[in-house]
Amino acid sequence: MMQKLFLLLVLFLNPRSAAAADNFLRLTLKVDGRDRTAYLHVPKNVNTDPGLLPAVFVLHGGGGNAMNAERTTMMSWVSDKNRFLLVYPEGMKASAVGGSAWNAGGCCANPMKSKVDDVKFISTLIDELRSKFRMDRKRVYVTGFSNGAQMSYRLACELSEKITAIAPVGAQRVFDPCALRSPVGILHIHGTDDPCALYRGGECGGCLATFLGFSSRSQTWSCADVEKDMQTLANVKKCQGEHHEYLRKGQVLCEEYGECEGNAPLVLCKVQGAGHSWPGGTTGASFCASRPNGFLCRRYKEQVGAQNFDIVASEVIWEFFKNQQKK
Repeated sequence: MMQKLFLLLVLFLNPRSAAAADNFLRLTLKVDGRDRTAYLHVPKNVNTDPGLLPAVFVLHGGGGNAMNAERTTMMSWVSDKNRFLLVYPEGMKASAVGGSAWNAGGCCANPMKSKVDDVKFISTLIDELRSKFRMDRKRVYVTGFSNGAQMSYRLACELSEKITAIAPVGAQRVFDPCALRSPVGILHIHGTDDPCALYRGGECGGCLATFLGFSSRSQTWSCADVEKDMQTLANVKKCQGEHHEYLRKGQVLCEEYGECEGNAPLVLCKVQGAGHSWPGGTTGASFCASRPNGFLCRRYKEQVGAQNFDIVASEVIWEFFKNQQKK
């Protein structure tokens, strides 16, 4: 009975929106014998521009799915406005969290994480899009939320020759940094009061399990202090000079870590008082859209913390991405 209740609530959290999916081109790839899925959004009036198009990959959080990421980030209208290809890949089903997850490293209690090569999936997907669509190989960007943010860090490390810049939101790295074969820009956005991915580090995770009333011990992992981790990345990226202000708006302060090797900037956006959410986006939970003052929505918001609306993260991310390209 409790397992059925758990699955039912997960469906409430991460429904697949048929209406949203109808507006996307569904792509299916065979990777290591598994069918892998992604949804492609082509910006409106794209035929008026004969040039190559940049591409932004958006990775959902643990327990989510591609359409959940579309709803949470609202990145599609940014794509239409600025004319870039938008790709929503989908992780593999992970029974431990009830939805899909990414093999991002040492986190999330994903029982398939040691078996699924998500780096190979994204690499294959990039090659597929290059061959069939007018995708600019010099302007390939990745953003993601929570477990998707963790995965963006892994992709920057292992696919640096294919990825121009990343923008993780609401999660730290969960593996040791590596020497990049090609410079990758990084914009990290994080709430200081995030109860799921602790800004000051410690034992992260367990939010969904706690929300559902289950033990969260198997859903936690050790995470680093965000600012200390950014300094580690600054050393890896050989950033020199003083920090300087990149953006300030309301409770949001973004600072750039000097000048980094290869003109691939490193920026931390500290969102004061914000919880585990996408600034300027939605909760991603369908029951909050239909009943924003309902019991489930209130309980969910209490668990993940406050949301910030001083910035629209999707717009800030694109402004960061658009000025970078591979040589």
